[in-house]
Amino acid sequence: MKHSLVKTRYAKSLLDLALDLNQVEEVHADMKRLLSAAAESRDLTMMLRSPIIKPDDKIAVLTKLFDNKMCNLSMQFMALLAKKKREELMLDIADKFLSLYKEHKGIKTAYLSTARELKPEVRESVIERLKQETGAEVELIEKVEDDLIGGFVLRMDDKQIDASMRGALKKIAREFDENLYIKAF
Repeated sequence: MKHSLVKTRYAKSLLDLALDLNQVEEVHADMKRLLSAAAESRDLTMMLRSPIIKPDDKIAVLTKLFDNKMCNLSMQFMALLAKKKREELMLDIADKFLSLYKEHKGIKTAYLSTARELKPEVRESVIERLKQETGAEVELIEKVEDDLIGGFVLRMDDKQIDASMRGALKKIAREFDENLYIKAF
């Protein structure tokens, strides 16, 4: 619980500072770059979370990796986290920053699972429909799940629409389990 509060405070502080310095988009891109690099490199994640590696060494590695690729504010923020011995939370703070950024910009995230990859025109149609329904910008995250058989499952906020064959088959199976027919013979 304590770490959740810490990462929220650091992420909020970074967003506020980026807003004050008019560098929100740059910092947003930098945090995405950091998370992407960590997703591609297990070594980077392990280095950041390692209690054995000294903070100065971590700063040196981060500087070599991201110098001239990130804005000065992002680099200084990562150095501050390392100096405060919070570098193990750096990726969580970056992730929290991205969610605060979306909240600030009024962007909602929708998760769409389909049996096959969507065609670009269908994807745009779905995004446009969601924009009309919510009145907000929509970020669509797609996932292909073969076991859906057909149809789709859409999740956004606390709502879910299951229009998949898998969902329909599960519903039919539940109805058979609750069969009220009593054989009289």
